[in-house]
Amino acid sequence: MLDVSCSRIYNSQFELWHTSRSPFASLIGTNHVPTLSELNQLESLLVFPYKEHHRLTTEIRHVQTILNGLIHEQQLIEKYIEAHKSLMSPVRRLPSETLSEIFKWCLPNDLPYAVRNPSQAPLIFTTICRAWRRTAINTPGLWNSLHVYLPPHLSGATCSRRINGFTTWLKRSGSLPLSISFHGSTTITLDTTPSIPCCPDENMEMVINSLMKFSDRFGELFLSLSSVDFSAFYRLSPPRFPILRSLQIRDEDFHRGKIRNLEPEVEQMHSSYFTALLSRMPVLRELQMRKFTVADDRYSSLPCNWEHVTRLEITATLGPDQVITILSSTPKMESITLSIGLSTPHVFHDLRVVELNNLVEMKLTFLRLFTQVSMTMHRPDVISAFEAEITSIFDCIQCTALYSLSFLCHHVLLSRLPFIGLPLHALETLELTMPMTVEMMAECISKTPNLVNFQLTDLDDVSTGPQLHADPLQESYLQRLTPSSNSPTAPLWWPKLQNIRVLSRLMSPYAYRSGATDFASPQRRKGAEAKIERGQMSFCMGIRSRFT
Repeated sequence: MLDVSCSRIYNSQFELWHTSRSPFASLIGTNHVPTLSELNQLESLLVFPYKEHHRLTTEIRHVQTILNGLIHEQQLIEKYIEAHKSLMSPVRRLPSETLSEIFKWCLPNDLPYAVRNPSQAPLIFTTICRAWRRTAINTPGLWNSLHVYLPPHLSGATCSRRINGFTTWLKRSGSLPLSISFHGSTTITLDTTPSIPCCPDENMEMVINSLMKFSDRFGELFLSLSSVDFSAFYRLSPPRFPILRSLQIRDEDFHRGKIRNLEPEVEQMHSSYFTALLSRMPVLRELQMRKFTVADDRYSSLPCNWEHVTRLEITATLGPDQVITILSSTPKMESITLSIGLSTPHVFHDLRVVELNNLVEMKLTFLRLFTQVSMTMHRPDVISAFEAEITSIFDCIQCTALYSLSFLCHHVLLSRLPFIGLPLHALETLELTMPMTVEMMAECISKTPNLVNFQLTDLDDVSTGPQLHADPLQESYLQRLTPSSNSPTAPLWWPKLQNIRVLSRLMSPYAYRSGATDFASPQRRKGAEAKIERGQMSFCMGIRSRFT
């Protein structure tokens, strides 16, 4: 009953101050100029509202003071509660061993090597509290990976601070094997002249000497140095890297597109440094050479312990004989990435079979080198000889565990798949970059029933002449990749397929083929996407210009 009375009083007070109840309601909001008599009436009318306004202002100030006090008291109580609740936090009761494991799971997965970034793990754990800092510092697994970069023209003081930083970092790794990425260059580069090799500066030698204090624990090493700095690395390195199992090497000058013009004997000397360095790695298992050349391209003569190598990547172009020689020396090979140059076509008749029972990943690039002998590129006999050569290389490789194959072929027109002799039944990933026919596509589908990922870059290379065949991935093939309402019980091709990516040749000047369906037309693309939708499968169609 009291609430109803208060409501009535409030409503009556509200109506009291409504302008519609004012004796001057008809004049409010108009351009009327009040007379002297009306001015006196207005002054008398506003006496009580002024008093009420003053009263309300005073009450609001009083209430606001009370409210501010209550808010302050509330905040104090909240701080008191939170301060005591933090003592009850479950993370406080975690053993340091468990917290260490959590920290290790927080390391970034998108970086192959850790970087000294205060906003990322592991450095961020040293900024939370003393307990976390102590746990992080005493967790060696957080500090056994590091990327070290030495830019040119660094001041001595800055370089010393950088050395102190990564030295402290690596000391925290205890006795664990280290994964080190070391990039830098002291080569002088001018805008209008080639790069001029110079002696390594003091900073480079200081950094190398500091790193070599941990060389007995190098387990994985990625070197991206100029030839001059690489020679310094060799000169300052120890006689052995006892546990180094993985080596990545890259010429920093080539990587950055610098021009280098060394005398042959100087180039030979720098190459010999690399050869000698390899001989200091007795347990090396993985070797990746990116943008790094060896004198006379004698890669098969490198002093690796080939019989124990499990992973090999060489981006330089090798001859077929060298490739077979290397593979025949690596019975434990698991992954290979090689580029093979074809100059004079010949077929290997007496080539012995290479058994690679552990090989699971193979990426081979075949490049036709345009020498004087191979300039007759469009002669059928020459093209057939090159195709036979590629096929013979695949025929001599026996690998029963292969699940990933990448095949790229430039400047050679193939009439059939050269790798069809491989055991492809268990293949899960297939990437092809080559001119492709409908017949070759059908054969590819029939030989790879368990494929999960498929990518085709259908080349139309100007060097192989115009290709007047239809698109390799026909409409009928697309229909067989997903269940159809017309024939729901028909067996599917590639029933395990999840990802398919096709790059067509429509942008090529030789892409005008009679009767060919526009592979990238919106209508066909939409229809293809509708057919390809199956489970989590992703589908991509695109166009590829010969200029890309």
